[in-house]
Amino acid sequence: MTKSPDTAPAASRSGSSVVRIGIRLGAGLLILFVSFGAFHVLRENRPRPAQVQDAGSVRLVRVVDAQSTAVARSFTGFGSTRAVRQATVAAELTAQVTERPDWVQAGRKVEANAVLFRLDPDVFRERRNAAASTVVALEADLDSLDVELESSQERLRLSEQAIALLDNELTELESALERGAAVQIEVDRLRRQRTSLEGEREALRQVLNAIPSRRAALQARIASQRAELALAEIDLARSVVRSPISGVIAEVFSDAGDLVASGAPLARIVDLSTIEVPLQIPAAASRRVAVGARAVVREPSGAGKEYAGAVVRIAPEIDPASRTFTVFVEVEQRIEPGEFDSSREYLFPGQFVSGTIESSTTTRSLVIPRVAVDSDRVMVLDEESGTAQPRTAQVAYYTDQAILPDSEWDQWAVLDTSGPLQAWQPPMLEAGDRVIVSNLDELPAGTAVRIEDRLAERR
Repeated sequence: MTKSPDTAPAASRSGSSVVRIGIRLGAGLLILFVSFGAFHVLRENRPRPAQVQDAGSVRLVRVVDAQSTAVARSFTGFGSTRAVRQATVAAELTAQVTERPDWVQAGRKVEANAVLFRLDPDVFRERRNAAASTVVALEADLDSLDVELESSQERLRLSEQAIALLDNELTELESALERGAAVQIEVDRLRRQRTSLEGEREALRQVLNAIPSRRAALQARIASQRAELALAEIDLARSVVRSPISGVIAEVFSDAGDLVASGAPLARIVDLSTIEVPLQIPAAASRRVAVGARAVVREPSGAGKEYAGAVVRIAPEIDPASRTFTVFVEVEQRIEPGEFDSSREYLFPGQFVSGTIESSTTTRSLVIPRVAVDSDRVMVLDEESGTAQPRTAQVAYYTDQAILPDSEWDQWAVLDTSGPLQAWQPPMLEAGDRVIVSNLDELPAGTAVRIEDRLAERR
């Protein structure tokens, strides 16, 4: 089939048009590429203007050097105070109170062995006198028994001597009777006499044999009566009621004229010189606190007075519910002589207090002022760039003990530098880093800073 003359020229014109468009597009892209390359070369080679720091944008800060030091960790607990020595004075007899001195009142100081009450002593005095008289009578009987012993022994000796003489006489008389020189009646008389002497001798022997048992019985009765006398003396002494300890009278329960029974309380005395505080502290402290560890007891209200003490005992078990264990702290306090003054800063029994106990061992740790830490992060002065840079400061615990001498800071953060860092965390704070402690609320990372006071750098 033969093409028409109009079809060939149209196809030729269409192909020429596509070629022209491609050439123009390539030329445009080439021009753009060359232009961007020229811009980059000019940008990299342009002269840089000199940078001048605006003095007004530099922040003045104070810094403290992070220091590694030996730290004794402290543990805080709570408890109620109680007196180590207190006594409830009770009547030991059933009797009437005959005397109570006027000064025996609640709030008055009392010395040990001071007379607090007197009970009616008449019954006990009479009982003592009766027991003493009985002892005297029994001792007299014992003395007379000694006299009887000597008399019986002498009578027995004479009786045996008389029997011996009678035996000799009877032997001679019996010989004479055989020769016909004596009569039977004389022999019978001597035999009857000898029998009588033998009976007397046996009676004396029985008396002598009974004397040791009689003596023992008398001695036992004397011992019993002496015990009765001693008890009577004790009861008589108990009629005078004395203070068993020195302290302050807390309560008085009886007055003169009252009839009290044995065991009835008369007064209660509290010794304020030694106060014990059972503190409940975390179980984590069980291997770090020992007997003798220093402690500070504080009143949670009022002026917050502090009292120095020491651990004297440790309970041998941990409470599974609260995960705490009990340590017993004793606080010694000097009670001023004279009238008791409750306005003085004494620690009283029954107060609810807090206590801080210092561990018996120390560990070397990095410490910084607490004010510098915000969410386990601090800002430090980068000496090279003169800017504030963040550092990681993982806090193990906070403490208010005086860690560094002559420091103005009373709140410290003890850091744990052993933990691993996450990828997003800044580098770990190290000893010697200059930690910023002021103007922290306006110091984003990279802020230019300058030390405010050179003398305060190492406080």
